Amino acid sequence: MKVYCMEELCCCMKENAFLLDLSLLNDELPDWIEQECGLRELAKALHFMVHKQGSLSGFVTTILRYVGFYGEEIIRETERVLKQGAGLSGIEKRKRQIDYLVKKKKYRPALAGYDELLEKWEEQENPEGTPPAAKDFLAKIWHNKGVACTGLMLYDEAAKCFQRAFELEDREEYRVAYLAAMRMVLQEKEYVAFAAE
Repeated sequence: MKVYCMEELCCCMKENAFLLDLSLLNDELPDWIEQECGLRELAKALHFMVHKQGSLSGFVTTILRYVGFYGEEIIRETERVLKQGAGLSGIEKRKRQIDYLVKKKKYRPALAGYDELLEKWEEQENPEGTPPAAKDFLAKIWHNKGVACTGLMLYDEAAKCFQRAFELEDREEYRVAYLAAMRMVLQEKEYVAFAAE
């Protein structure tokens, strides 16, 4: 992503915090900050963090606080998003990124992301021998895909996703979501018969 000033950099970091990873901690960004923006003091602090293996959240919040483009509440929220992503496996981090898209009501890219995740899961996992923790994780993917479908008013597809989540993990919230989606799909008499069954 191309940025031309520190304010644009702060905006990109805040809006895309869920995408940032440790690859950001290199000399290129501090060099750009020093040479293009003339902020030698900030660049020096960032170089120190890069070479002393500082944390990603510390690196980003140092920039945000120095520039002062955002208030402390937004900086803390960005830091929380960054810390949530630290130490996660690739698939867990990707799921969180997609969940963030749902939270921001970007449902179409989220659906594509969940489909990609489910495809990778099927390639890597043995459904017969899936441990309970993995089933719970997979159920969360299906549930969140259903939420994204609901956001696009694709209630029939959402019901299938919620049903799949419920089959994997018997949780009240999955059952309620499934019933609510079916209520949107079926006529009243059909729904009453369905619910009774």
